[in-house]
Order: sequence, then structure tokens, then C-alpha cells
Amino acid sequence: MINIDIQTIIIILFTGNLVALLLFIMQNNEGAMPSGDRFFITGRLFQAAGWMYIAFYEELFDFLPYGTGDILLVAGFACEAAALLSPAESVRKWLMRLCVILTVVALFNLLNPADFKNSYVTGIEAMIFAVPFFVSGFMLCLAWKDSSRLSRMTGIANLLCSLFLLGRSIIFLASGDSLSIPGYVHTMSFMVFFILLAISATSYILFTKEKLEQSLLRETTTDYLTGVSNRRGFESDAAKYVSLAARISIPLSLLMIDVDNFNKINHRFGHAAGDLFLKEFASTVSGILRCYDLVCRYGGEEFVVLLPNTTAEIGRLVAERIRSHADGITIPGFSGLRCSVSVGISIAESGDQKTISKMYDESEAALYRAKKSGRNKVCLAAH
Repeated sequence: MINIDIQTIIIILFTGNLVALLLFIMQNNEGAMPSGDRFFITGRLFQAAGWMYIAFYEELFDFLPYGTGDILLVAGFACEAAALLSPAESVRKWLMRLCVILTVVALFNLLNPADFKNSYVTGIEAMIFAVPFFVSGFMLCLAWKDSSRLSRMTGIANLLCSLFLLGRSIIFLASGDSLSIPGYVHTMSFMVFFILLAISATSYILFTKEKLEQSLLRETTTDYLTGVSNRRGFESDAAKYVSLAARISIPLSLLMIDVDNFNKINHRFGHAAGDLFLKEFASTVSGILRCYDLVCRYGGEEFVVLLPNTTAEIGRLVAERIRSHADGITIPGFSGLRCSVSVGISIAESGDQKTISKMYDESEAALYRAKKSGRNKVCLAAH
């Protein structure tokens, strides 16, 4: 059987933190580093320094308080928890409080040099070690419904490890003598730190990848100017709504909206003014709709709205509300800029098997009739 002394284990933890840090820096190609990445890197540096301090305390650092290593470790754990909980503004407060608490513990050790490894102090420090992991695990589990599987598993792992560290602290506090602590408790403690080293490093790197993928998805499905969905994102969601409406027999209303004489606005006031109007109009429409309604910029000055579980009568009322609000939009710095909109409506009654393509065609034909009849009007597609 191979026996590895505690110093060797701590050196492995020190090396593991440095390797994780180097791997993260190598895979990070972003120019401006977000706050979460800075917390992660700072946390790894603190942990590596803390493990090195503890490993070589007697050889290099015995003139300093032993608790300094614990301060570095908890600061590292807290920074890493802050990275997992990005944005981490709220976490910085308890991070500083933890560091202050361990500073007091280190001063206690300095004033009691003959007893710096007593079980009471060790138990208090072990309890403080558990706090960052418990907070990060609890917060990740708190957002269970809206989080990914990776986030949930990381939260559970952090909670379990924090509970073990809390149990370890209780053992130290109850024993009264560090020499009476069973060897397996120390062994399992270092196993927990190994697990946390692997989980936290891997999880954060995967978190950054997950966030990048989500950002790319938003960019490909969101209109860059107005912030509402673009045609690609809308059609993907609309197809699901239409399919669901057909299965459970609920009505749908699709509104196709076009800004009247928009080219004249661009020619008279400039494209910047036209862009400002489109942004304000998209914001106005979003404010009128329910949280589950869909709106997109279909192209140019054309918008499409999908209203689930909405009859022809309600759909027309919504369309009239959008039309009347558009009349009241003003753009600061461009006096005299006024726009009206025309709206065409297609209705899929309960039980209808209309496709989204069919509803597009119907609403477009109704929009054309609204334009032909003088603009600034709402027209319902003929059945």
C-alpha cells in the first residue's frame, strides 16, 4: 500500500490549482476579461498561494501566523464562489467579511504560538471553509427551475462538500484534542478539496462556454437595432406556438405591421432618426403585449406579432391599440417626426389547421388592403 504524506497531498493541490489556472488562461481568447473571469483567476491564485504556504510553513513561513494560509484559502474559495455566481457584486461583501474573520483567527494564532494547531481553532477555520461552498451551492440550487443541468449539479456538489466540511468542523470542536481526530477524517477532508478543485475548475470553464453559446444564440435570433426577435428567431418560436394551438384547439392572431411612408421619413430626417423611431416603436409594441406574446422585426420597417389564445375581436383591439400608440411616438431632437402604421390580421380559429406560412400570406394580403384604403388602418384577413 502506498502512503502519501500530507505535505505531498497539499503540494498536489497547489499544483492542481496552478494547472487549472493555466488551462483557463490558455482557453480564454477574449480581449476584455469579464468580472467572473477575474474572480476565478484571483481565486485560483489565492488557493495556490494558500496551499503552498501551508505545505512549506515550517521551512519558509514559520515567522508568520499559521492562519495566514487559511486566510488565503478562504479568500480563494470566496472568489471562486463569486465567479460561479456572476455577476458577483453581492458576493464581494461576504467575501471581505470572511477575510476579516480569518484575519482575527490568524491574530489569535500569532498570540498563541504554542497552540496554533489546537482543535478549537482548526474547527472554527473548517467551519469558515464551508461557508463559500455553501453560499455558492445554495444560490445555484435556488435558481433550479431556470438553470442548466450543469448549474444544478455544481450547486448540489458544492452543498454536499460544504456539509461535509461543516461536519468536520464539528468533530474538531467536539474532540478538544487535534491528535485524537481519526486519520480517515483528515484523508476525507483532502479528498473533498480534490473534488472541489476538479468540480469548480471544470464547472466554471463549462459555464463560460455555456454563456458564450447562449450569447451567440441571442445574437442570431435577435434584431440588433430594436432588441426584439429577428425573423429567424420568430419563425422558430412561432412554429411551436402554431403547432401547440392546433393540438389544444386555441385561437391565434397574427399581426403584420408596416410603418407608413417610412422612406420619406428617412429622406427628410435621415436614417438615424428612422432607426430611433423603429427602436421606440418596438419598445412601445413590447410594452403593449403580454409576456408570452411574440414580436419580431420582420424586415426593414415591417414587424410581426403573434398572439396566442387570442380571438379575432381581441386581436383587432390589440392592433388598434398598437396603431393609436404609434401615432403618439415622438423622437427628441426631431420635431415634426410623426409616423402612422398599417396592420393586417390573420386569425386561426380553434380547430383550424393553418400553417404559419398561410397566416403570413393572409396577414400580408390584409396589410396590403389597409395600405390601399388610405394607410393608418387595421384590416382583418378574409376567411
